[in-house]
Amino acid sequence: KKFEQQLGFFKSVVEYCRQQNIKLYVANMPITAPNRNLIPPDVYALYRSKTSEIAKNGGAQYVDFDKTNDFVASDFFDSIHLNCTGGEKVLDRIATEIVHGSQVASTTSSVRVAY
Repeated sequence: KKFEQQLGFFKSVVEYCRQQNIKLYVANMPITAPNRNLIPPDVYALYRSKTSEIAKNGGAQYVDFDKTNDFVASDFFDSIHLNCTGGEKVLDRIATEIVHGSQVASTTSSVRVAY
């Protein structure tokens, strides 16, 4: 029930952005394997598929940074939060996605963000 409620809130935000002609980018952030292993695989798969579906159906650009092997343990402060290195890496990929689109952000070429 809580999951469906949260999906409803997410869908409302996506729909609002669509109605207001706001270009929305949705990113599934990377997490460590130990953290991912705490989540039942079917639950995580449902979460990823539903958020992707809602984003795409609402005209948002969806990027899944957790499906790549670009992030390693040293990119994390703890099991779920990126540290400075990981943050820089994800921001570079987000910038690349905004500039080039189409999951280009998961490749090695990227736009560099000035900090």
